Amino acid sequence: MELNADCKIIYSSLVAECSALISGIDIRTTEQEAKDKRNRSAWPSDKNSDMEDSNSDDTEDENVDGGENYEVDLPNNPKEIYMSSNLVFKLVVEDGGKEVFSEPLSYETISNIASSYDDSKDSNKFFALAARHPASSVRENIAYKDNISKEILSLLKADKSLPVLRNLVRTVTFKKNASEEDIERLIRLDVEIAQNIAGDIDSYEQADAGKLCAIILSMEDPSILASLAGNYNTPKKVLKELVNNPDPYVALQAKNQLES
Repeated sequence: MELNADCKIIYSSLVAECSALISGIDIRTTEQEAKDKRNRSAWPSDKNSDMEDSNSDDTEDENVDGGENYEVDLPNNPKEIYMSSNLVFKLVVEDGGKEVFSEPLSYETISNIASSYDDSKDSNKFFALAARHPASSVRENIAYKDNISKEILSLLKADKSLPVLRNLVRTVTFKKNASEEDIERLIRLDVEIAQNIAGDIDSYEQADAGKLCAIILSMEDPSILASLAGNYNTPKKVLKELVNNPDPYVALQAKNQLES
């Protein structure tokens, strides 16, 4: 028998409704299904609600509007998301509104979905959830999105995974909103991050490029200095200092920029 089925992703104990077409499949995040498999219930549930429950007085999840779908927005504050519950993503298939399949999704699958998810402001509800995933590979694929919100940026810039931070410093949102303090901290944290920032030194809108150059010039790793020397937006004053660097490659990069 052919099923007229919808495929969607659900996660437990959190509420959101967002969708994107990935490879032609309608993939959604929604709240945890009620224990009796009925339609989604409201969040947060109010156990002291005056709403009448026609089925049982001691039911944990109360009906809303006679069991009709009740949609609410995901909290904008990432802390609220974190405090709600640990996320569990699932693939759910429904046929005519009835669930016919439910299976947890692996971190690899969620990582692939995160990578393919539309990089737009409309996707931030999903991004906020995926940014809380315990797998670094999932968060990495959120960190490189240019349209993440400031709230998600605040969450990810405190991430302990270097691959996440390496992706993050390249994004439009980071370059527009990261503070000078954040950028300096990340420069000192990791060589690859420092290289990326040095190679795009004038793009960080909330920081003074001259101060960032001074920080990088104080570093000993020639690979970081070479990135700064090879940046065509590096101030000439800095390039003139780098042209005298004892490392031949750093000096050559600075010389080439001065002559270009």
